[in-house]
This record gives sequence, C-alpha cells and structure tokens, in this order.
Amino acid sequence: MSKPRVLLVCHAHPAWSAGGTEIYTQELYQEIRRQNDFEPFLICRAQDHARGAGSPHDGQRGAGIGGDPNQFAFFVDESEWDPFLDVIRDKEHVVPLWTQLVQAIRPDVVHFQHTLLLGFDLLRATRSLLPAAPILYTLHEFVPICLHDGKMVRTAGNDLCESASPADCARCFPECSPADFFRRRCFIQSHFGVVDRFLAPSHFLRERFVAWGIPAARISYEDNGRRALPAAEVPARLGPRNRFGFFGNLADPFKGLDVLLHGLEAIAAKPLQGTAIEVSVHGAGVDRQPWLREALERFPQNSHCRLRFAGPYTPTQQPALMAEVDWVVVPSIWWENAPLVIQEAFAAGRPVIASDIGGMAEKVTHGKNGLHFRVRDPLSLADSLRKAAGTPGLWEQLVEGIPAVYSIKVAAPRMAALYRELLHGRG
Repeated sequence: MSKPRVLLVCHAHPAWSAGGTEIYTQELYQEIRRQNDFEPFLICRAQDHARGAGSPHDGQRGAGIGGDPNQFAFFVDESEWDPFLDVIRDKEHVVPLWTQLVQAIRPDVVHFQHTLLLGFDLLRATRSLLPAAPILYTLHEFVPICLHDGKMVRTAGNDLCESASPADCARCFPECSPADFFRRRCFIQSHFGVVDRFLAPSHFLRERFVAWGIPAARISYEDNGRRALPAAEVPARLGPRNRFGFFGNLADPFKGLDVLLHGLEAIAAKPLQGTAIEVSVHGAGVDRQPWLREALERFPQNSHCRLRFAGPYTPTQQPALMAEVDWVVVPSIWWENAPLVIQEAFAAGRPVIASDIGGMAEKVTHGKNGLHFRVRDPLSLADSLRKAAGTPGLWEQLVEGIPAVYSIKVAAPRMAALYRELLHGRG
C-alpha cells in the first residue's frame, strides 16, 4: 500500500533565500521524508533569477531543485503581483501551471507555509482541484492582517500597531479608503475559509489572528521544530562575558540594527568601568543600506566599546560564529513571531538580549535565559549590555535556564499525526 502524500508549499527555497520560514519548511520536508510515514513533496515559488541556483527549469512542471524529483521551483513573475490583495494577476499562466503540478503530485494533504508572491487565491484553486484533501496553513507573520509588509507597525514613524481596522489601515495608506481595506479583509478571509487547520508558531501570533477573525478552534499552537545544529568547539575562557553578536538580514530595517548602533554610541560616549563591550555584526545586505555602512565605518571605536562588521555567513557557519560570542542580541522593532535566530542562539548555548514585545518576549524569559529591554530604546539596550557584561555570574545563571530547542525529529511526527487526524476527519 502506498504512503499518503503531503505537499508543502513555500514562498521561497533556502537554495536562493535563506529566511527562517524557508529553512524550517525544508527541514520539515527532509524529516518527514526520513521518518517515512508520508511521502513529502515541496513546491517553492521562484523568480527567474533563481534559475541556475540549484533549480534547472524543464519548461513543463516548474523545476526540480537540487536534483530532487520531489522538490519543485514554481516560477512566478513578481511584476504580476498585486500587493494590495496579495494575488497574482497573471492567472492565465499561474493557474494552469499550478493545476499541472498538483495533478502530477496528487497529494492527500496540502500544507501551505506561505502564500506571499503566490496568492491567497491559490488556496481556493487547490480546494477545487482536491476537494477531499485537508489543507493546512502555517501563519508565520501578519501579512493577511497588515499591508505594511506584515509587520503591524504604522507607516508613520514605525509605531507599533496593536490591532487592525479598516480606518486605521487607511490612515497608514491614505491612497486607499477604509472600504478598500474592508474589502481586502473579506477577500482574504473568504479564501481562508477553505483551510481546515491553521498553525501558529507563537501564542502571541495566534491571539492576534483570533482577534482578527479566525475562530480560535481553527488555530493550533505548534512551534517550529529545528534540526540539531552541530556544536562548535570553543575553548573555555575566563574573564567577563562581554562579547555580543547580531545575526540577521542587514537590509531589513525592522531588525533594529540602528537601535543597537545607537545604544553602542551611548556606551562609547560614557566609559564603562572595568569591562569593555565587544560587538560583532553578522549578515548580508549592508550594500542595500548606505546609511548602515557609513554608520559602521564612522563608529567611535575606543577602549571600552568596540564594533566589528563581520559580513555575510552561511547556515553551516553560524554555529561556530555564535560560539565566538557570549550573547546574541535581537533588537527588532516589530513584533516578530518565532524568530529563528533565538532558536539558533539557544542551540548554541547563548543567552539572548531581546526587545520586550511579541514573539521575542514569549520565546526569551527575562532573567531566566536572557534579558529584555524596551523596544526601540537604545539607552535601555545599552543598560542591558552593560548589565550582561558587568554582572559576575549572570551569564552562567542564564545559560542554565536555556531550554532545549524543539527538535524537528519531534515536530515532524506531531505534524504527521495532525495530517492523519485531518485525513480521518475528511474521510
């Protein structure tokens, strides 16, 4: 008897976009395949520039990725994207290709990890093709709720947004009316009506979507599992735990690197007795932020505050890089959901200093496995850095409180059990 098939769908693939959702989706695909209860397939949206990045195009069924016949690149032209309704205008190309792929795979379960640059209407197209198949949707951020890149921060000043209403959204985007935003919400929720189960990797995000209109019974909390990361060998050292690291996409202004830099400038201007602060910044995208390169170059280095730009890194390099620092700093100015970098820091045995909101505050417990500081407050962050570096025994205490990272080897069978439950319910 053949195994049931599950189709995972994502907006990109780690071969050309190493974001948290992309990495998690591929790791889930690989672990489901290894555990052998379901036969997994993976479709990832790609632009033409991804051709050749491990994804040769065969012209008929999208493209195989890395020689794996069960992974497909689904080519969609971003110029055809409608950013307001989050749909693809070019239905004459996209829907037939999607139909061809789905009919070739014949999945028993479809699990959407994202519909960005694919389209919410792909959900209804999938239901039409597979009327008996359970459809799942993992909510990784707030794009359905918020037009501002799914960040739930206001366009004027990036102030945090507690909830969305047509009137509030129109104030952020005055070129659109409240009626337009009411129509957008109804449009997305109508497509969400074909989903059998939503998953949320944080309780915070789940509560936001319940408030937005998805019934609580339809959204389950399920954290993102991670594969075990190899531990880097680092010699034990004595002395203060004064080395801090930032890891992330430097081109993303919501990651709060400017907050960190301003906090370090405050430290540089006011000498810290006894302990120097050393910070390394790891990530790609600095070329897309001219102000950032200038800020890094003109930083006032001195004996009590030193800043180093370490440049891009690969996922395989990250464990060794994290082992070289004592603390990982996550200063995002938006809510976040379940930041991958926090899991990676905990896997490396590193406490986290994070903004005190949203998924960051949920994943990092102040005083147990890390420290919180007031979001968007450089002086509060500076105080936390001083406390972390200058308090004897604090690092060791917080390391003891770091939880085990939720393993993909545990997450995958839980997901398979949910797939079977939904299959039985629709059978």
